[in-house]
Amino acid sequence: MDKRMIARYEADQAAPSIHAAARLARAASVSLDVLGGLDASDHDPELGRLLAQLAALPEADRTAARRVLAGLLKLNEG
Repeated sequence: MDKRMIARYEADQAAPSIHAAARLARAASVSLDVLGGLDASDHDPELGRLLAQLAALPEADRTAARRVLAGLLKLNEG
């Protein structure tokens, strides 16, 4: 991705395609919601607070938390 194009995105002079936005999100290790200025705290402040606390945990604890959340979500599918 061209540095000039990223500068245009940052200055709101252009908007990335969904494909380019996905690539930017992957490169920054964030979701498209976060890249677009949205996060869980916009919808649920308590969830946003908890996610911020999780992000501050050591990697091993974050991995364990991901597994717990994935298991809970799987139990509640369909």
